[in-house]
Amino acid sequence: TEPQTLINEISTAIGDQFQGECALYSCSMLAKSLSNISLLYPETKEDSIVQIDSLISIVLSPDVR
Repeated sequence: TEPQTLINEISTAIGDQFQGECALYSCSMLAKSLSNISLLYPETKEDSIVQIDSLISIVLSPDVR
């Protein structure tokens, strides 16, 4: 997904400042979850690496920062 799409999915009730923060937190927790899953199920490691790389790109984007 695109970074702005992610931010748009987060409730506007929390305000613009916290939408990016919430997106950062969500991506971080998902990356950690994928890491843990790949430890439990080594066959998912390659897919997890691709997804984690995508999450890193999202959190480094200007929209989220």
